[in-house]
Amino acid sequence: MTKRTSILILFFLTLLLAACGGEGEPELFQPGAAPWQPGEVHVFAVTNLEGQEVGEGRLEMQSSVRTDNVDGWVLTRTLDARDEFEESVIELSARGYRPQMTEMVRRFGSAEQRTAASYAGSGVDIALTTANDVTTFERINVTSDVRDERSLLYIARSLPLVDNYMTRFNSFLPVVGRQDRITLRVVQDAEVTVPAGTFPAWEVRLETADGRVTTAWLGQEAPYPIVKFIDGRSQATYELVQYETGR
Repeated sequence: MTKRTSILILFFLTLLLAACGGEGEPELFQPGAAPWQPGEVHVFAVTNLEGQEVGEGRLEMQSSVRTDNVDGWVLTRTLDARDEFEESVIELSARGYRPQMTEMVRRFGSAEQRTAASYAGSGVDIALTTANDVTTFERINVTSDVRDERSLLYIARSLPLVDNYMTRFNSFLPVVGRQDRITLRVVQDAEVTVPAGTFPAWEVRLETADGRVTTAWLGQEAPYPIVKFIDGRSQATYELVQYETGR
């Protein structure tokens, strides 16, 4: 075999390995210990696609008081934007932060919609009440490892984020009754300036199988606050204005 032939073979093997190796294998999805404390609060300024400030977002974490969810958590997510108000309350298990039950209220002017969901194994029982006060019930089958979509950024804070980290998991949003397969990837580290200050952060990308993307910047220093994110559904930008660590 000539030297030229050897070089060509090595070149093509390198290309083949690059094509096969690609982005690398995702790590097993294993949320760690909670970096947050009861009473932790994030307050965000919310801007729309045109860069106009349209309201305030708020995330608050408290300990669960339910006797069937000892050491669990309750995450409340609120959006108050012009004529729209939305509040979601998600009860999370102590281990793995799996959803136990959720409630959501949405108001558009004087109209109100409500969604309640209860999780049990591979089933979710959903009650949807329309603005006309008509309630319908539905049971949807999901994988037993789903996480509530509205809790994903909180859960991401418990993952071992480093350069090139990637994992996959399933998420569910009761109001649309849809399960998604999520790829979470650390894109890069960056210094991010928001109204609350300047933070060293991991830029994290959460992408569904059909290409919907949420981009978030999570603090690199404990307790890893959510510094900024661009919501994959509304494309609104949330920037941290105030952060309280809790007790």
